[in-house]
Amino acid sequence: MKLPAYIQKPLNALLTTYFRYVLIAVVIAIGALGYLVLIRPQFENVRLVGVLAYQDATDRLFNRQAYYSRVSSMVSKYHEVSALQTVQLEDVMPTKVDNSTLFRTLQALSQQAGMSVVSMALSKGTTLTTASGSAAAGTATNTAATGVITSSGGTVNTINVTLTMTGPGDYESYKRLLTTIEQSMRIFDLGSISYNAAAAASGTQSAQDMPSVTFELKTYYLDQASSK
Repeated sequence: MKLPAYIQKPLNALLTTYFRYVLIAVVIAIGALGYLVLIRPQFENVRLVGVLAYQDATDRLFNRQAYYSRVSSMVSKYHEVSALQTVQLEDVMPTKVDNSTLFRTLQALSQQAGMSVVSMALSKGTTLTTASGSAAAGTATNTAATGVITSSGGTVNTINVTLTMTGPGDYESYKRLLTTIEQSMRIFDLGSISYNAAAAASGTQSAQDMPSVTFELKTYYLDQASSK
């Protein structure tokens, strides 16, 4: 539809004169509309996510601090109670020479590590200390972790053990064996380790052809008969 000349002429003159201002106004309107419709909602969403994440991190920090305070209080109370407890030497070591029990213990530890016992030699060692009254003289200590070590009397003696075993010969097997000895309920002190490599393979491999390891160990017992 064509506009009449009396309308089209003033309109053309108006657009020609104010075109720059009209264009600037349109650009501003488009920018404002884009900000309100697209940018502002995304900005608000990001801000809200950040606030929620900060609040969550703050809550977790407070919870960890409260948990740490509770655990610290429990540990302190445990140390206070355990310091008053008495540990008997009789409860942590045998009260006599028990070679058969010692043999079964070492055999079980070897089997747990996948090793086999070849030979075991036991011999009586030295006397370490005299245990009497409220503490084992020279060795019993009063600590917050273990309390007071006491004994009804006797002497702490050692048993020397020479233990030879065969097994796969790999590092993991010997590492597993050392771990089982370390975690044993019975106290063992390892003096030395001797390793013998496997003989050259020739057909079927016998026990003598397998690699072997020899441990020099010490274990302890409380000889109460010496106090009578």
